[in-house]
Amino acid sequence: MVIKIYNFLTKQLINSFQIDGSASKDLFSVVQRIESMQKTKDILNIGRLGTASFGISRLYTKGNMVTNLDSKSTQVITGICSYELRASAKEEDTTPPNVLIDGEDGGIKVGLIMYDPGWVLKSGKQTYNIFGLPNDAYLKSIGSRNLSCTGISAARKFKNMKALIEYILKNRRVLEYMVKEHGYSWSYEPSCDIFLQDFEESASKKKYQEFCDQKDYLSDLLDDINTTAFDNEPDSADIPAEATEENIRNEILYRMAKFKLFGNSVSDFKKSGKIYRSEFGGMIYNLDEGAEKAIAQAKEAGLTPWHVISDTLNGIGTIHTVLYVSGDTSEWASERGDRNGFLTAFCWNQDQSFGEFGAVQVSAANGGLVRVA
Repeated sequence: MVIKIYNFLTKQLINSFQIDGSASKDLFSVVQRIESMQKTKDILNIGRLGTASFGISRLYTKGNMVTNLDSKSTQVITGICSYELRASAKEEDTTPPNVLIDGEDGGIKVGLIMYDPGWVLKSGKQTYNIFGLPNDAYLKSIGSRNLSCTGISAARKFKNMKALIEYILKNRRVLEYMVKEHGYSWSYEPSCDIFLQDFEESASKKKYQEFCDQKDYLSDLLDDINTTAFDNEPDSADIPAEATEENIRNEILYRMAKFKLFGNSVSDFKKSGKIYRSEFGGMIYNLDEGAEKAIAQAKEAGLTPWHVISDTLNGIGTIHTVLYVSGDTSEWASERGDRNGFLTAFCWNQDQSFGEFGAVQVSAANGGLVRVA
């Protein structure tokens, strides 16, 4: 983790150094650790040693960066183990008090920037929090049986471009598989803007040229992985010739598994044919009156519904997207969708009592489904 100490008022850099740990974890314990370092090293450059007390009570997090200088972040840390979400910071003055050394005024107001240096691998997909808000998904790990993605703050960081390239080459088959089967599109970016800025300012001419060469190679490598000879045709594997009752049931179970629906949705369907709906970022709920109406309309059209995605859109109304299996197996491939989640669905506008068929984009999230487009 990189620590940069500033004069809060002038924004002049006082000191910069690295310590072990993560900027996105145990935020205030990191602040306390920095304060105690003044006992053995004059990190504040004030000409004497002593236990410092910054008096910082609020920190702002932006991905891999934590600071008390930026008031435009959406996550505001107000105390240990507490936070709140809002569009912008509170209006009152957040300027911290002067640094105290052994109880005496140290003469400066301190600003901190802490960040986790490195490069991260972006998946081209999104994650959804419990509020249904989307965030870009980054690689966390590749295990023997699965690949895990997360938000940028918890993503795996590669200390330099060389380490990232070696990792991609080692796991190329896995990355290509995710492109082919699930529509991933891999790219890379710095863990935060200030990391890239610090690197570019400190790198020697030789090291910077080496970085540029590695960057070009990495871009070509990821382009090759993302554009391997895989088409984006709808899923047409093992489609039967006839839409018998048994085949329709098996088709629904296949699609549930493909979209990784939460276990209860699958088991309840197997037991009783119960259908659920997804809302608020993929959270699973029982059907409400509007979703039931949408299902009834789909059934009148001769379809067999198996899940509903509910969204309320400003200026449009509440839309229930009904996923279904039709009676014509030649339509099943488009109903299953392609590797990017594009498929045909029946969309019912609850407020306007109007339904139509159309192409939508669907993604798995929080045990259910979300409509991306």
